[in-house]
Amino acid sequence: MEKVYPPEKFKATEPLDLETYFKEYQAELNLPKLPSNDTPNNISKILQEQFQLPFSNDDILNLESLCTISKLTSHQENPNLPLKDIQTSRNNRSMPETHQIVPEARGLSTVRSTVILNSVKDQPKLYERRLTATNIDDLKIKSDPDAMKDIEPGSAFIQRVSILMPLDFLQGHKQSADYLRVQYEIDILSTQTLLDLANSIKCISDMLAIREVDNMDTYKREYLGDPKIEYPSRSFFIENTFYNDMSAPNSIDYSEVIQNWAMQNKIGTFGTKSMNVTIGSLKPRFGYGYVFIHQGNCEHVVCFSDARLLQNCDDLASNKYPKVVFSRRIHNHICFMCSDVHSSWLVVGSDRLTVKNAFLCTECCKSYMFLNGEKIGKFKLYPLSNSFIVSEAIKEADEEEDN
Repeated sequence: MEKVYPPEKFKATEPLDLETYFKEYQAELNLPKLPSNDTPNNISKILQEQFQLPFSNDDILNLESLCTISKLTSHQENPNLPLKDIQTSRNNRSMPETHQIVPEARGLSTVRSTVILNSVKDQPKLYERRLTATNIDDLKIKSDPDAMKDIEPGSAFIQRVSILMPLDFLQGHKQSADYLRVQYEIDILSTQTLLDLANSIKCISDMLAIREVDNMDTYKREYLGDPKIEYPSRSFFIENTFYNDMSAPNSIDYSEVIQNWAMQNKIGTFGTKSMNVTIGSLKPRFGYGYVFIHQGNCEHVVCFSDARLLQNCDDLASNKYPKVVFSRRIHNHICFMCSDVHSSWLVVGSDRLTVKNAFLCTECCKSYMFLNGEKIGKFKLYPLSNSFIVSEAIKEADEEEDN
């Protein structure tokens, strides 16, 4: 694919054999191995044996008390900072006041908005209506000091992988906002497999099928089906090789049709392997876009961006990986009619609305589009989750009109 997408155009590196690199790096560095439990006894022993520094346990404890971050302060610092033990909940996301609002700043829009939000935080319904952007799911794994540490520092390296928003090829509708936006950043160990990486990618198309519903009251998740069971096939395309997940009985090989197309157009031939290969065995280019395909036509650009040797300060519990270290906030659509509540439904092609595609909340949709449970006029109704569902629903409706 380098002929179609030249790596130099994206300022990508050459293919990197990271496994060999880190083995050679660790051998050349030859640093003393710190134990996972840094007790004063162990630290004192290492300092005496490796560096000939005769520090006692009391000396080490004294140094730790003198060299803490809390000592790095000055008399001019704000006593309210840094914030500690911030308690947030679904109905209370306001931050503690750390700086006094001076009269000159009260004319700023951001300050006025903050004052309004803080004044309505005790009214859950009103407060939720004010919020226009929320996270669908908190995917970040919290650090657990009591987790069993079963990985030795330096025994593996951590690979940082960026997963971009699904590519949208919808023509006739402006969807450029989702082009090349990072959706997740994931840390994965070199000893884990591409299958582990695929399982850690959370996409709304795996959770909800894109199907029209006839009635709001009879809509159930069972009616829409479980996409991961119905369409389990997945594939990575990395360095001219397809890595397929064929573990389910009804899986299909996504690479077959693409390889036939590539041969017919004289683009080249590509290899095929299973996803059960370790991350360390890959030789990716940093900064170059690869592809993850699932659910038939849902494509994510995957980019390897960084790698580092596992250190003593990292999570040393293997069950913490793959770990989502960044997730993009999902913006919800406000109801087209009331402009006050998040929309839960997409109405397409209604002759009673002034727009072709309208986002409606449940209350507005039920009261305006239905009478005694029956549709008023002709339109198509889709349950909403996020912008990906919107684009896929519009695409499906347009295809039905063309046919």
